[in-house]
Amino acid sequence: MSFADKLSCPGTRRGEARSNAILDAAIEVVAEVGYDRLTMDAVAQRAKASKATIYRHWPDKASLIVDAMRRRSCIDADLPDTGTLAGDLEGMVRQFLLAMSGTDGPLMVGLLAASAKDPELGALMRSQTHDDKQRAVEAVLRRARHRGELGDSVTPDLVLDVLPGALFMRLFVLGQPPDEPFVRRLVDDILIPLLTAPARQGA
Repeated sequence: MSFADKLSCPGTRRGEARSNAILDAAIEVVAEVGYDRLTMDAVAQRAKASKATIYRHWPDKASLIVDAMRRRSCIDADLPDTGTLAGDLEGMVRQFLLAMSGTDGPLMVGLLAASAKDPELGALMRSQTHDDKQRAVEAVLRRARHRGELGDSVTPDLVLDVLPGALFMRLFVLGQPPDEPFVRRLVDDILIPLLTAPARQGA
């Protein structure tokens, strides 16, 4: 199986058709014009929906676009149990990579830039995207604790302080495509030593 084949998103959530059409339209419009120029009118026109329908579910464009991006995210807490911490971490890293790469990656970078000027957008993005990542990491760590691979003091923050930045650097600063050797190095040389350091295990 190629690395591209492993970057799959079986857990992508789907809702009812009308909401999906609106969320898809929001992504299309923001990709074309940017967040600053995104309007509910443009989304309604693209989705062939009324603004009243949109506002029943999303009070503003910040909540709409964050919900649209979150629906497309491949970060899922229900990752397959591989039986080892290393295997589970590799699966999680692939999910994070998929969520940050492809056409949605540059869009996420643009939204992060826009959030610096829009506190409401920034707060929603930090809350919802961080919560999704935290649940995924906690699921992996919980299994490792049950297997006796980790101590009880290890928290998701250890991973979240390091992993997103490493992936951002690889994808958007260095412009290098992800591959299996990169995933294994990230897990074997950085994440596992960080999580299993004696000071952490004995805390």
